[in-house]
Amino acid sequence: MPSQVNFELLFAPVEGQWCVFGVSLSVGQSAPVASAPELPPAKAVVSQKQVAAPKPAVPAK
Repeated sequence: MPSQVNFELLFAPVEGQWCVFGVSLSVGQSAPVASAPELPPAKAVVSQKQVAAPKPAVPAK
């Protein structure tokens, strides 16, 4: 019997790049599922660890 794999990835901005912050996986039976209403884009999850502010660019001479 086929199985369905559900996953969710959480990203956080680190030093100007998006890094994977968390992964959630679950396995279930594959069956028709009613589509959920479309939600507005969520804000990024940011860890409690302090992230250093990006350094300002130095103009070329």
